Amino acid sequence: MALNCGANCVRVILVVLNTCFLAIGIGFLGVGVWLIADKSALEVLRFAVGIATTVELVWDVAIVFIIVSVLVIAIAGIGFHGSLSASPGCLGCYSGILVILVVLQAIGLVLTGVFYSKIKSKMAKNLNETLQHRYGIDAYKGITLGWNFLQTEISCCGVSGPRDWSTSHWKINHTSKNVPDQCCVLEKKDFNNPHPVNPEKCQDAAYDENYKDRDSYVNAKGCEQKIEDWMKRYLLIIISAVFGLFVLQGFIISMACCLRSSAKKSVPYERL
Repeated sequence: MALNCGANCVRVILVVLNTCFLAIGIGFLGVGVWLIADKSALEVLRFAVGIATTVELVWDVAIVFIIVSVLVIAIAGIGFHGSLSASPGCLGCYSGILVILVVLQAIGLVLTGVFYSKIKSKMAKNLNETLQHRYGIDAYKGITLGWNFLQTEISCCGVSGPRDWSTSHWKINHTSKNVPDQCCVLEKKDFNNPHPVNPEKCQDAAYDENYKDRDSYVNAKGCEQKIEDWMKRYLLIIISAVFGLFVLQGFIISMACCLRSSAKKSVPYERL
């Protein structure tokens, strides 16, 4: 199909933008695989939030990312065909699919916000309840293991900080210690068999905010804040990626419509 110089320039731009779109689709696939593969992140969320279906929800999000990535890659294929062939029908179909995809992504962002709020609202309550009344009790061995894993894995202590342990049921039976060993800075991350760098200084520094080189012996930051920081970091990455995709799709839709218009105008001249 013969196109004028301007239309050919638009076609080149559309191919470049579509290549970026394809790369984002591959990136979404990577995020989905990461969510499934990162077992430690799933365990942290499941224990901290106390929602039985948290892991399933994260898996669902991962599956959504993988499905969206496959769709994006397939749509990119339609885009490449439409831009290279300058087929009005293909370009129109491509633009329509992208508009639908933008709407679905907007809905996905809203659901992500709801999911984040749900986790955050339940997290503090669950962490406080389990630390104060269940940790260290034989009937709640899973809770004890969960706290040990959490504090070791993300290097935190208590809900808001080490002093939370001072009012816990565990402290009543462990008067010689201020915090569990998992709160200490460890020689290696092993929550089942923790070896603090300096056990005595860890216990001394636990409740003393002015202790010299405190962070070298005890993890002074609370687990609630650590988990929130982790969630915000990855949520920001996801939101930034989707926003960038919005902008890119806006350009692609504009270029596809321009090329489609030029292609339709050139058809009558080709028939003469």
